[in-house]
Amino acid sequence: MIKNYGLGQDRIRDIIISAVEKNADLKYYINNDYIYMLVDAIVDGVSKAIEENTEEVFKNLKMEMRMR
Repeated sequence: MIKNYGLGQDRIRDIIISAVEKNADLKYYINNDYIYMLVDAIVDGVSKAIEENTEEVFKNLKMEMRMR
């Protein structure tokens, strides 16, 4: 497993929630637990996609370095 050098899921979640809460209309009309569940699902999906992409990049770089 590749060590995580980037942001953790909790920090990503905080950034997204902060961005959503900056919009007063969203904060007023969608102020419930479902928005946080949605953000959690998005963060989980994006985090997994980034993790898989990073692993693929490292795998490809290692293969490329071996070919040199």
